[in-house]
Amino acid sequence: MATMGDLITRFGIGAFSYDFTQSFIRQIEMPVGHGDLMPNNIRLAGLHGGYNLDGIDGARSSVGVTQAFFQIEGDGTLADISAKSHAILGMQAWGEKRLIKQLADGTELWTWATINNIRMSDRSDNLSYLVRDCQITWSTPKARWYSKADLSFFDDGWTLDDGLTLTGPKVDAELVGNGDTVEITNNGNAYAGAYIRWDIPTGVTVTNPRIVRRNEAGQIVDQVTYTDTLVANDVVEIDAREHSTIYNMTVLPSYSKLSVASGAWLQLPPGTTTLEISGTFSADAELTVDCWDTYF
Repeated sequence: MATMGDLITRFGIGAFSYDFTQSFIRQIEMPVGHGDLMPNNIRLAGLHGGYNLDGIDGARSSVGVTQAFFQIEGDGTLADISAKSHAILGMQAWGEKRLIKQLADGTELWTWATINNIRMSDRSDNLSYLVRDCQITWSTPKARWYSKADLSFFDDGWTLDDGLTLTGPKVDAELVGNGDTVEITNNGNAYAGAYIRWDIPTGVTVTNPRIVRRNEAGQIVDQVTYTDTLVANDVVEIDAREHSTIYNMTVLPSYSKLSVASGAWLQLPPGTTTLEISGTFSADAELTVDCWDTYF
């Protein structure tokens, strides 16, 4: 494979996976497809232009599209080039899988993707036995790429259902109370949905624990409050990536005990963010906050 910029390296993990780093595949081009945003503007009577409901925050993305252009090299026989071509065409039946790419600096990123289309040349002369052009288009519903330090991919089956090696959270069970702050870093270049977990120690009660993120002007942008009293050994998980809330291993309706300032719940901008903690704490409780480093 040629040395160049970003490269698609794999589609799928485990039994259903395809390795694009095989020696007979050469990637030609990969247009960027996650940069299309949807400004949330509305018209106001009597005013030119409109009002931006996102305020000073960045606009959200639509469903993403990733394309890659390849050349498939054969050994000069129809049987060889046909087998390689049909192996690629068969990926259309796989459904949603992880799509993995590698940045020029070696960082591995992944996203969920489904193949929309595969176009492949098939010339009538003998040249098609030597090389075929191929274009693959994936639909990427999250419109983001994800990574995390020490996160690695491997092809040994279905460990944890997705072939990931888990690493520790960025904020790992820190003891916090009313008025405390924690810091978390998103090493990507796009907003990252946060994962929040409250663990209540023995003898402690916490009512309405809240996490707040402010922008550079000091305005509250995101605010997530669990509106109930938590007692000893309670565990609450709030996942802004999937809009899910889990209380003591029971999945709750997303908003049943959750008060939020925006539909995004808690988003972490690129760089280091300070989160403010508030609520009624009889003593400190354990707070875990994590995110995937998120990229356009």
